[in-house]
Amino acid sequence: MWQVITAEDVKKRTESYSNHLKAKRQKINDGELTKDRSTGKRWEQVVGDHKRQNKKSLHSSLGRLKQGLRSSGQGLETPVPDIKLLGTMVHIDKKEHQLSLENISKSVYHDESGIYEGVDVSVLINHYRLHRTLDHGHKTFMEFVDWFDGRMLIDLITQEEIINSIENDSAPNGTIKPSYTCYFSTGSSTGSEESRTSKYKPTSKRNRTLYHWRLANSSAVTDILTKEQESEHRPSRPSKPGKPTRPTEQVPGVHHPTSTNATTPFTMFVQGLLGANGVLKWRIHTDKLDILALNDINLESGIFMKNSFIHLTRHVTADGEIIFGCSCKMQGVIHRMGSQDIDCCHVRFFKEHIEEHMGTLISSGMTLDATTPIRNKIMESVVGRNNAVIKLDNSKRFHRFSVVSPDFQSCHIVNLETNKFACQSGRCRADKGHTRKVTHIEDADSCPHMKALNANKELWVGLVDSDSVDGGDEEAAIGYEEAAIGDEEAAGGDEAGAMPDQVLENDIPIPHEEPTSVPEFDPVSGLWTFQSVSSHCPRQQEDPIFRKAAEYRSSLSPCNSGVSLDDGGYLVADTTDGPKPFTLSPLLDKEQICICGTKYWSLEFPEGIVKPHYTRATNVYLHHGVAKFMVYDRECLQKKPECLIRYSGRQDALHFLTSCTAAGDEIGWDYVNLVTNSQSSFTAFCKNINTRYYSSDVPFMSRRVFTDFIFSWLSNFKIDFRQPCSRCGHNPKVLVCDGTKIGMSFRNSVAIKPIEVPTCSDEVRPCHTRSGRQFFAYHLSDSKSHKDGKKLAQHDLAYFVARNSNKLKEWEHKQTKKGVTVSERSEAERKSHLLGELPSACKPLVNKFIDRDMSHELLQCMCPIFKVLASEHAVTSLFNYRYLNLLLSVLEGATDVNHLKHKMPEIYKVLYVATKDEDTFPDSIQQFFKFVVSTILELHSSDRDFYPAETVENYNPAVTGHAYYFTPHGGKVRHLPNYVVSKPSKEDQANTSCHKRYADATKSGKTYLFVWSDPFHGHCYGFHVIKQSEGRKDPFTSIFSFMDECPDTIFYDFSCQLEEYCLNREPKYWRNCQFFHDIFHGFTHKCPFVYNSRRLASLSSANSEICEQLNAYLQKIKYSAGSMSQSHFMFYMQFFIHLWNENKRKTLAREERMALLLSK
Repeated sequence: MWQVITAEDVKKRTESYSNHLKAKRQKINDGELTKDRSTGKRWEQVVGDHKRQNKKSLHSSLGRLKQGLRSSGQGLETPVPDIKLLGTMVHIDKKEHQLSLENISKSVYHDESGIYEGVDVSVLINHYRLHRTLDHGHKTFMEFVDWFDGRMLIDLITQEEIINSIENDSAPNGTIKPSYTCYFSTGSSTGSEESRTSKYKPTSKRNRTLYHWRLANSSAVTDILTKEQESEHRPSRPSKPGKPTRPTEQVPGVHHPTSTNATTPFTMFVQGLLGANGVLKWRIHTDKLDILALNDINLESGIFMKNSFIHLTRHVTADGEIIFGCSCKMQGVIHRMGSQDIDCCHVRFFKEHIEEHMGTLISSGMTLDATTPIRNKIMESVVGRNNAVIKLDNSKRFHRFSVVSPDFQSCHIVNLETNKFACQSGRCRADKGHTRKVTHIEDADSCPHMKALNANKELWVGLVDSDSVDGGDEEAAIGYEEAAIGDEEAAGGDEAGAMPDQVLENDIPIPHEEPTSVPEFDPVSGLWTFQSVSSHCPRQQEDPIFRKAAEYRSSLSPCNSGVSLDDGGYLVADTTDGPKPFTLSPLLDKEQICICGTKYWSLEFPEGIVKPHYTRATNVYLHHGVAKFMVYDRECLQKKPECLIRYSGRQDALHFLTSCTAAGDEIGWDYVNLVTNSQSSFTAFCKNINTRYYSSDVPFMSRRVFTDFIFSWLSNFKIDFRQPCSRCGHNPKVLVCDGTKIGMSFRNSVAIKPIEVPTCSDEVRPCHTRSGRQFFAYHLSDSKSHKDGKKLAQHDLAYFVARNSNKLKEWEHKQTKKGVTVSERSEAERKSHLLGELPSACKPLVNKFIDRDMSHELLQCMCPIFKVLASEHAVTSLFNYRYLNLLLSVLEGATDVNHLKHKMPEIYKVLYVATKDEDTFPDSIQQFFKFVVSTILELHSSDRDFYPAETVENYNPAVTGHAYYFTPHGGKVRHLPNYVVSKPSKEDQANTSCHKRYADATKSGKTYLFVWSDPFHGHCYGFHVIKQSEGRKDPFTSIFSFMDECPDTIFYDFSCQLEEYCLNREPKYWRNCQFFHDIFHGFTHKCPFVYNSRRLASLSSANSEICEQLNAYLQKIKYSAGSMSQSHFMFYMQFFIHLWNENKRKTLAREERMALLLSK
């Protein structure tokens, strides 16, 4: 409430008001008026009228005030037409040193009807700030605004005009607050106004809003308001260590955050979606399909993301069932949770706010009366729904477009950054045609979404920087949209230049024979124990007892009273009897009864009876020095030995390595936190602590002693590392593997046997080889003419695929580059030879494909199928063995074709297009697919049985050098036979296969590590040490030897050849498994698209780069682990991988909590 009548009246009364203030100050100085009466006259009059219930006077003054302020606001021009600054409600609360009036917190408001109203606004506003609900019978923010509509006195612009018009001698330029130009240039009055304004900028949100409002900078105003909204929804900062959080008082009759009326992340998402930054665009609308583009949400914080978008799909099946799909990350989390009864926030928004209007929209031709904000947003969303491309809001890095596919069945996001387009469609990314520079967007092999963008250049041509547009290979620019961490070379640096910490290498003898056990590991319990005096479990960092103990030890400084340094430089207690060690003893429980029936205290012994635990003081190492402590045990009053309570150190979060050496848990946690966030070592940590010590005469622990302390402290956690993912259990269905350059010295790993060494004498020969599993199959024992005929037919089919795909020149160039001579035969000769090599069941479809005797859409759908069949890869890479019976059921009409959509997408596309105009599948397609299925089933009918799962080796990582958690016991479940696989001749080797260059050994003489992880939840399932070079033997042997059942999906950087390696040895075990390249390495492969996981929607949320991320994490500890013994190294790796798993588990729990909040 402002002490003014109108804005115009203020300008006239400036001089008189100034004189009035001067006279009042003079009276105060002369003692005629006390300071508690020095308030504004009009404020006193208004409050007095309210107190005396003088309705007529109060009604008149408030009416003139409101009318005058409104008329003042009408004359102000709006610099930014699309933004409206709402008013602010001001409540004046007089302090004790000013006027004290009864009910001063009551603020009076003037209603439209002329009735005044008194409300305790201070209570109302404070309650709303805390709980985001109203205690005045109002539940939502919009009702809050509606209730105050007409009661908001003035807006920001009017406030600024009025404030700067009131004179005040104590303020700059004679005003209560500086004028507008001075307010934003608070420097000296000298110099030009332009220089002052450019140098000083506003800082508060209100003044920054006014500043950009005056400059007509609408985007800056929007950013300020958006950041303010996001800051309100951002999770609060956790309380400081040692400072307890006050519990929230539950006041009866008041809405609290736990009530149903409290603001939830979902309501904030809806508010953001309906706000100025919300995007809701209807992209596709048919009788069976609806696709919408919406804003996404940050899954960890719940913040509405104005520059991130997803697509929501609503599909109506033939049975009338409505199926929803969403491309958001939350949907992937729900998929990982395995929950079928919850929806993501986007699907929930559609069901709660749009689904009820679908009948009206469909019957009225997508029109709706815009009578509510939801209806208005829906009507805005349907505008432009038939456009193939629309531009979404752009961020600082990207310009985003929503592009409809040519078949009008899907919609995907395409990003534009630095003159490069990147399509986010999984199908397009699998074909490697998803990235193009703007100068190559017209290429024939561009993805269909690029072609749609090319047809709508007017939407993006103005966003392209013409100075930086150049040519070049568009496929070389593929990395900016990927989230890969990088390979091990980039993550770990040059190992040859590293300075590993020589902690234990020179002190541990080299074993000359294989040990059966080590003293640090117990094979029965599976726990590690490194020698120390303490045996209790260290306390966690969040434990209040740990924080209190750490704060006490940090207070032991010579700068504080009661603490001093003795002659030797140790921290001791400064007592009246001189310097003495500090004391440690068990806590005294006055109610405790000992075994002999007496207590541990009495009036004679109020502090109890103690006896020394050690004969001399213990050195406790702190962050800033070494303190001496005398350790005592507690005796009962009878001093019976059986009643003695020994001091363990747990109550004070202390770990005793020996009777003379101890340190707090904070030392151990500081080392763990330092190692996991930097490439530090034991030596570096000790040197860092030494620099903080008060006395150089008493240094920190030596490197060797500190190493012993850390290992004994870590082992006291007593962690059984054989813990599986909380969601997948011990037998995960999807796994990622990779090797990493971290290991120990060769001289310390001589006891480790390579994992690929056979463990039984059985010899196994392959049931079939690569040449027998391809479409144009042959045996290595066949005649050369027969094999040449099959290879030539394979070459001819590839020719017709390239021709029908309009990529013939590109195919011929690649063949020449590989050294393959392109035959000059005519198409008729090629056709004749190809059909002659095919079985009769395949000829009709292949003949139609060659003659293009099918629709253009079906022809393009058949090209990917025949492209895989024309390669040298197994047919099962496309026709996965696990889904063959499902495919047969679909072909026979017993199962709907939609069941293949997310399992065999290319085959589903062919069958879907083939039945658009017909009720049944064409005979040529049925015969072809049934022949392929029957051939695969016949081929694998002779697969040899593999060994059943049984424990053949116990879990003992300290000796064996491998630690896997695929079973509860952690041991091997199968013997490894001796596989006899003959190497194919040079002419039978694949000429299109991919290659991987493996290093024989590291230059520094270190071993490697091979790890397995779950791509959905980030959990690491263990590792084994590689003594020689990484190869396909490592993923094959580790899975076959340690897993009861083969996983359904495996990601590896060399999966195309890993598949052949596995099927050559154990085809029955591996035939149901699908092999895919991880995203980072997939771009360098020449193999077909079937090894790209993005083509499958079920794997869209899989993080195939999780091993690269784990590799980057492990690189931080390799410098401290490089010179350890085998047992120390294995425990060290297991512990820090356990920390990685715990962090992933907490992250997953946060995401799932947010998903549940958004779905309820």
